[in-house]
Amino acid sequence: MKKFTIVFLILLTSIFAKAQDGLYGIVKTWEKTNLVSIFNSDYNERLFIGDFLCSKVSKNQKITAGHYNFVDSLNTKVYGELFIYDEGGTVLYEFYVDKIMYSDGRNYSIQRFIKPTH
Repeated sequence: MKKFTIVFLILLTSIFAKAQDGLYGIVKTWEKTNLVSIFNSDYNERLFIGDFLCSKVSKNQKITAGHYNFVDSLNTKVYGELFIYDEGGTVLYEFYVDKIMYSDGRNYSIQRFIKPTH
């Protein structure tokens, strides 16, 4: 039974560690709690975008809503749109990936979650 529990916990952890949609990180500052979510991305680009946004938030750097184009160190291009919802003590940053273009010519595009309309 103990082995089953350990295997189950490892499996559960690996599933959530590889999650591709939803909450990426929580960054608390003196003034607000900031939630960063990434949607419709693959795993590696999710890490890249999430780390970028969390770093900006933790340094209190200005982030604006709108369209973004990222290029990582492997020359992978990520196109998407950022939505920001400020609810007083909590700010939600939602980034929706539109398309990923890899340096080898492959493209990645999926709509597991539809972008907000406003």
